[in-house]
Parts: sequence; C-alpha cells; structure tokens
Amino acid sequence: MNCKLKLVYFSATGSTKNILHKISEFMNIPIDQEFNLTNYEHKDFKHTFEKNDIILLGFPVYGGRVPRPAKNRFLGIKGNGSKIALVLTYGDMHYSNSMNEIYEIVKNNGFEIIGMGIFVSQHSIIKSIVSDRPNEKDFVKMAYFGEKIVQNIFENKIPKSIFENVKTYGKYHILPIKPKGNKNCNKCGLCSKLCPENAIEINDPRKTCRNKCICCMRCVKYCPQKARDLTKIEYLIGEIFLKIMRKTFFNNEKEVEIVV
Repeated sequence: MNCKLKLVYFSATGSTKNILHKISEFMNIPIDQEFNLTNYEHKDFKHTFEKNDIILLGFPVYGGRVPRPAKNRFLGIKGNGSKIALVLTYGDMHYSNSMNEIYEIVKNNGFEIIGMGIFVSQHSIIKSIVSDRPNEKDFVKMAYFGEKIVQNIFENKIPKSIFENVKTYGKYHILPIKPKGNKNCNKCGLCSKLCPENAIEINDPRKTCRNKCICCMRCVKYCPQKARDLTKIEYLIGEIFLKIMRKTFFNNEKEVEIVV
C-alpha cells in the first residue's frame, strides 16, 4: 500500500497526541509527518495534502465544540481526496455537536472520511474526573479502530455518514475560570510561547488575558516552575459544577464510540 500516514492535531496537554500515536501503532504504517498545531505560531497554518496521504486528525472537545483555535487551524488544511480519520477526545462529559462540526470542516475541505473515533481521557481541568482513562479496554478499542481504518482503505470502503444533516451548533461555552501565575514564576516565557491563543503576555506572564484564554491548562501542564494554576476557589467551583453536571446529565461513565 503506497500511502503516507500524517498526524494532525491540537493537543493542549498531550492526551490527544498520545491517543493518536497509540492508534497509529496498530495501523502498521510508519508516521511520515506530524503537524502539532497547538501553539499560537500555527494560527495561520495552511497545508494541502496529497491524494495518497492518510490523515489522523485529533482534538479534545471543549464545551461540546471543537476548540476555537483548533477549528481555525483545521480550516487551513486541504485534501485532494485524501483519506482522513477523525479522533475526538473528551473528559467524560459530552462531545455534543463537535463531531458534526469537524465532519463539515473536513468534508468541505476535500477530504474523504474513513472513520471516526470518540475516546474518553482524563478531564484536562478537573483531574479527579475519569483519572484512569484511557484504560486497557480503551486501548483495545484503539487497536480495533486503527486496524479497521487500514481495512477500509484496502477495501475502498467509506462508512455511511450519520452527520451530514446537522448544520447548526450550540453556543461555544468554556468554564469562566482561568489559570494565572504565582510568586514562583521566574518569567521564563515558556507559557507565553506555548499558549494556543496568545493569552499570556511574554513580559508579564503571571497575568492571563481572560477574553483570550480557553482554559486548556497547557500553561499549567508545562510550566517548569509549577508556577501557574487555578486558584483554589476556582478549582473548587469548577469541580463542584462539573461533577453536578456529570451526575445530573451524564450519569454513566462513557464508553468509546467508533464509526468505521
């Protein structure tokens, strides 16, 4: 099979990236190229893929939607009939209309969709939510997904879409809590460089622009001084709110969902 595997992803804390790599292991096709579009420097990213490219595209779901910066980056990728498999990750709350949203983007940009996988991973903000995901059962599903994608390519099989008729989406919501720096900050500037939305001023990185911040927790994850986080009160509010929402509307722990 003369195909080249490309990974394209937005992965603020690394979970989506790790899941894409795990899926690719079961495809038995070497990764030819990897596009990590998370950082702000990729805000105007443009790339056109070749017809024999196979793309694994992944992102975490925020508030039931494709994250704002991820969507802007994905709009810049074009396919020439390239085959693409979509990978959504979420913290066991809901993925809502994100699958329809990404389906419409890649379909309009000339890709041929060969599958979609929706995987649960530890919540990026409230770590106590599904702290053990992905687990061994999830890895088995990742193996099936990767193998099935390759099978679909060999058999030239395109799964029947269940997403085509959805054209409107819910409002983009994110939690109104934002991480900021504390006294341990030495102004190294790494958080500013890594921020997907340029919400951290390089000269004063303790501050966060609340209008830009999407609370992806990338700055918290990668700060070498452990100098960025939510305040204790913000974390408590977020934890209580999400756990009430989860218990009220999303009571059962979610399983992996696959369309191939």
